[in-house]
Amino acid sequence: MVLATTFSTETGESRLIDSFSMRRGGREQPLQELLRVIEGIRGRTDLKVRIAPRFAMDAALLLIPSSGFCAYDDPRAINTVREVSKELFVDGLLLRYRTDLAAADGLSPQREGRFLACTFWLAECLAQQGQLEQARNLFDRAAATRNDLGLFAEEFEPSSHELLGNFPQGLTHLSHVVAAVAICKAVDLS
Repeated sequence: MVLATTFSTETGESRLIDSFSMRRGGREQPLQELLRVIEGIRGRTDLKVRIAPRFAMDAALLLIPSSGFCAYDDPRAINTVREVSKELFVDGLLLRYRTDLAAADGLSPQREGRFLACTFWLAECLAQQGQLEQARNLFDRAAATRNDLGLFAEEFEPSSHELLGNFPQGLTHLSHVVAAVAICKAVDLS
């Protein structure tokens, strides 16, 4: 199973990292290997980090700091947040990835909404990076998608206000709580 890949738009070179070979060396080897991949975002505009098997930016990269691979204020994490936001922020919420660039997954770009857990991951990262106003605004925007019972779906379509995907979605609720805690902690520190 491939964990991540880098792809250079200038040279066409691709480097795959598989989770099986990374596990053989203990926790430190995958950490260092993944950090080398993440390093590609900083300083090279032709290199993007992707979560495979898709060759499209994936909002799951926002989980790297919460997983302990690097600190939230690490320049690589800050650059990752910026790049993910730049590519995946649409209509005030975050896509998981661009289905139009990852056609091999079989999902229809016309039926994919904004992935709410990813939006809360972004709010958490922004709060942890000291961008409290941005984090609050994003959190409030995503929180406003809940239904009248306070339940979140997996995805939300802003143009129709339609709840899409699994409902209720536990991952979205968990991400909502984690982002709220990060924002509260950031407020306490400021």
